[in-house]
Amino acid sequence: MAYSSSWVRASLLFVLMLLISPAVFAQTSPPPSTPPPQPPSVKDKFFFGGGLGLSFGDVDYVEIAPLVGYRFHPKMDGGVQPFYRWVNDSRYAEDVTTADYGVDLFVRYFVVPTIFVQGEYEFLNYEYVLPTFQTERSTTNSFLAGGGFSQPIGKGAGFFVSLLYNFSYDSSDPTSPYGDAWQVQAGVTAGF
Repeated sequence: MAYSSSWVRASLLFVLMLLISPAVFAQTSPPPSTPPPQPPSVKDKFFFGGGLGLSFGDVDYVEIAPLVGYRFHPKMDGGVQPFYRWVNDSRYAEDVTTADYGVDLFVRYFVVPTIFVQGEYEFLNYEYVLPTFQTERSTTNSFLAGGGFSQPIGKGAGFFVSLLYNFSYDSSDPTSPYGDAWQVQAGVTAGF
């Protein structure tokens, strides 16, 4: 079998390139290393948000609930949310107006980036309506736990919804501010 000289030269050149290529690649400089990411500053760990509720008709309702939170760890945050609710109910023989105020303290742990478990303590000072259409004030302390879903909606901002069970709920209390032990919460948060 006869080989042409051009085929032999091409084969030798190919084998030579295979032999010296590791040495050539070994002498290339490594890519510049990127510095490790800096941990977020204390300012970057704070986030803000809250809720605003409005309803008008037979029952006028206004709620303001600002929120201030802190990221303790990439998977855990917590915060405080004071709130004020005003209700004017015109379904009675005469209008009845009540005002509630309180504060929620919460901690959330993110099991995965969008799913969290939450524990919460709520102090509530509320008014309830008597049979005479007068109002009385009472206070309650509630301990809640549950879970929720959080969805980023932009840089540093997100929407969340949670379902919490109120372990302090007493269905036999006619003056209870809640009609059920389950509470649904939703809101928006933003980091600054």
